[in-house]
Amino acid sequence: MEQNKKCSRCGEEKALADFTYMKDKAAHKAACKACINASIKALRKRPDYTEAYKQKERERNAERAGYLKQWMADNAPRLKELTKVKPRPKRATSCPVYFNTCIITGELFTARRPTAKYSEQGSSLMMKKRNDARIVNKADTAKQCKACGKDFTRTYGASIKAFCSEACRDEMARQAKRGKENHRRRARHFGVFYTPINVLTVFDRDKWTCQLCGIKTPKSKRGTMEPNAPELDHILPLSKGGTHEYHNVQCACRQCNSIKGDKAIGQLQMRLAA
Repeated sequence: MEQNKKCSRCGEEKALADFTYMKDKAAHKAACKACINASIKALRKRPDYTEAYKQKERERNAERAGYLKQWMADNAPRLKELTKVKPRPKRATSCPVYFNTCIITGELFTARRPTAKYSEQGSSLMMKKRNDARIVNKADTAKQCKACGKDFTRTYGASIKAFCSEACRDEMARQAKRGKENHRRRARHFGVFYTPINVLTVFDRDKWTCQLCGIKTPKSKRGTMEPNAPELDHILPLSKGGTHEYHNVQCACRQCNSIKGDKAIGQLQMRLAA
């Protein structure tokens, strides 16, 4: 297949990619794209061409306007029917009124439906009765605050469920943040490797069981001062060269973690050393 072609205008040998391909004739144009573009630009700069082009546009627009005018004249009845403004249906000036008896207050009231059972006052009393019943059913019994350990009763609709006050909630949030920062700071201090760890993932992996003494560490005790509160423990302490990674951390109760300190005792329910 021929790869080059001679331009009919400039006479230079050029690649076929420089020529416009005509699908209807299955062949390339005789002149290259550069020569054709140059000719078009030169033609547009001629004053006579500009005036002729404008005149041609005016004739084309006049032809279109004449065609549109003729089409509107031929379809005048149809256009009149389409553009006809339909009158709006008249609204009813009155509606039926029923006299019913409220099943709560027993008073007579007017309504638009014959099946209405409550008057305005009866409806308010019914809603108040339902809300009171909902409050009684959903009222929490006395529970222990996760932060301070005090017993409290959560009021209906309160956004705080696990803490007795907003101060306890904020304090627990600060403690959790300090715990993460403490691990990062200690790892940097001892020069060991550190990677972010999700504490709940570790506790779920160890089934919320102390890996030193084997007792259960309930999730509800997390963050409290109880002896069986779950805490994150390093198997090999950071001070002894241990890293802050998933394979070097475990779940331990607060009592075991306090007794262990920075001693490398081990894991998996090994007996604590004195």
